[in-house]
Amino acid sequence: MDQKQSQNNEVPPPWQRFKLLLGIVVSAELIVILVTLLAGNTVSGTELAASVVRILLVALSGWFLLVRDTAEAVSQVKSVSSIDSPQVASEEEVWPNIDKLTHTSNQRGLTIHMLEMMALAERYHHKLSVCMIKVSGLIALSDEEREEVLISASVLLSEMVRIPDKVGRYDETLFMVIMPEADYSGASLVAGRLHTSLNNDIGEKATISMGVAEFEPGDDLQRLLARAQESLDNELKGDKE
Repeated sequence: MDQKQSQNNEVPPPWQRFKLLLGIVVSAELIVILVTLLAGNTVSGTELAASVVRILLVALSGWFLLVRDTAEAVSQVKSVSSIDSPQVASEEEVWPNIDKLTHTSNQRGLTIHMLEMMALAERYHHKLSVCMIKVSGLIALSDEEREEVLISASVLLSEMVRIPDKVGRYDETLFMVIMPEADYSGASLVAGRLHTSLNNDIGEKATISMGVAEFEPGDDLQRLLARAQESLDNELKGDKE
């Protein structure tokens, strides 16, 4: 039973009771008048006026006691229901930094984390690298197959990276791994292992390409990502050749 039906059961329709009460009173007054006429007596104007007054008094009393009070009760029930059943927030509002398909970080979450890691690397002279992973060749697949490939890629990446690393879906078919305390050489080594594992897992349905870039002192986000994108583009060109 839904909420509306529940409210109707808890608060009976007031108009039905009001009309029933009014009908009983009017019928009683008419019966009194008919009995008086059948007995051969006359009904004076004063008696008729008294009957009308009685009917009006009952109507007014019934309105205040039944219709008005019940309407206020319904209003209170609706107010309580609106408090007890707040509007459910969307998934994007609850998890604004999470990709809905892969449940890894989305572009917003990756960007925030990258800026934090860059600030630490700049201040404390820590190593930091980023790896871009492009999953290509999905156009021929159905929507369901495409989603399965992307989910499989995200699961494998999440399982293979270190605990401090951050995995996310940066774009439609582009993943990113943020690797703190990793220089270019170390990040390239990790990228090679990831590339091999992804090829073994989804290589029959997709082509995997990777680009690695290391943070350099003075880098801003755009410059670091541009070098990673350039490295990825170079590998994509090599794959085509």
